[in-house]
Amino acid sequence: MTARKDGHLHYSRKETEMTNLKPVKIEGQLFWSKWMKEPNKKFDEANEKFECTIGMLSNDDVAKLTELGIKVKHKELMGHYIVGKS
Repeated sequence: MTARKDGHLHYSRKETEMTNLKPVKIEGQLFWSKWMKEPNKKFDEANEKFECTIGMLSNDDVAKLTELGIKVKHKELMGHYIVGKS
C-alpha cells in the first residue's frame, strides 16, 4: 500500500488479491515449536524470523492450501507440511 499525493491510498494487485482471500481451516501437528519463541539460527546466524511448522496435513488440506498459492512440502517424518515465518 502506498499513499498518493492526493491523499488516497493505492493497493497493489497482490494486496487486493490477498484481501479477497477467504480463510480455510486445516488440521495438523505442530513441529519444532521452539522456533515460535526464538529465531532458528542453526543454519543462518543472522536469522531474526520466528517459524511455525505444521505437518501431517491431509490431502484435502493440501489441496486447499495449494489453491491459495501456498507451497506445501513433504518429508517422511512430517508428511505434508507448511512453514510460516514472521
